[in-house]
Amino acid sequence: MFTSIRGLVPSPGILSKGKTGNPFAILAMVLAMISFTLNDTLIKFIGESLPLGQIIFIRGVMAMTLLGAIIFATGAHHSYRAMAQRPNLFRGVFEAIATVTFLIALFQMQLGVATAILQAMPLVVTAGSALLFKEQVGWRRWSAILIGFAGVLLIIRPGFDGFTVFSLFVVGTVFAASARDLSTRLLTPDLPTLLISFTTLAFVTPTGLLLGLNEDWSIPELWQWGILLSAAVMLVAAQLLIVMATRFGDFSVVSPFRYTSVLAAIILGFLVWGDIPDLPMIIGVLIIVSTGLYSLHREQVRAREAKLNQSD
Repeated sequence: MFTSIRGLVPSPGILSKGKTGNPFAILAMVLAMISFTLNDTLIKFIGESLPLGQIIFIRGVMAMTLLGAIIFATGAHHSYRAMAQRPNLFRGVFEAIATVTFLIALFQMQLGVATAILQAMPLVVTAGSALLFKEQVGWRRWSAILIGFAGVLLIIRPGFDGFTVFSLFVVGTVFAASARDLSTRLLTPDLPTLLISFTTLAFVTPTGLLLGLNEDWSIPELWQWGILLSAAVMLVAAQLLIVMATRFGDFSVVSPFRYTSVLAAIILGFLVWGDIPDLPMIIGVLIIVSTGLYSLHREQVRAREAKLNQSD
């Protein structure tokens, strides 16, 4: 049933792209979002006792080791020359910026709030696609984007009690991560996803050394090593699960399940730190998720209309 370590996913003969693979793809997407959120939770927790740069560097080395072993086991390393293409390098730079800005904010904010603001990323990607790639975005989706940004402002609440400047770092993360995703669209098919992820880690990990120039590092205790290793495992697992979700599922079916990360973040934030979301945050999250889902729906409608026009 499984192709051993070479695929780390069910054999394409068992699941195929589309309806037959959607249940598995949905499960993979949900588990990926939970894994990402667990990684953030572990990093925020360990950030109470270790400096940011040291955390980024040690987790990055661990994750690169794990991912590197998978790359060699699957034979993806034979395509290493494709890693040098410019969009892949730009992607790594944007990911490094997104990682640093998000973790700086995460150490100062509630997990649920930071994760909620991140959900505006699909809206920014849609806007970027229209502005940079001249993709057709109608007034309905532009309206959804503007309303979604209003939801972000409701969560951030600039000028009101509860506002923190660190929320602006998360907004910066949204734009950096969106630039990363837009760069991904320029990658050629000959670059395996595993190598894309490895390139990302290769850019993110050294930023820990740069941050460490102004930090006091110490040898982690055994329990701290355990948390850092767990975070690295969650990060690599999330990357692999995302690959599975996009490989076997229909985009329109799988993508809405990205928003499960908000629920996971709220639950983990409450269990670990006792964080409870207030009403403005809940309303803001609902606005962002609703506009994101509507924008995705309109994108699928436009795609179907384009296919019909081509068949006429």
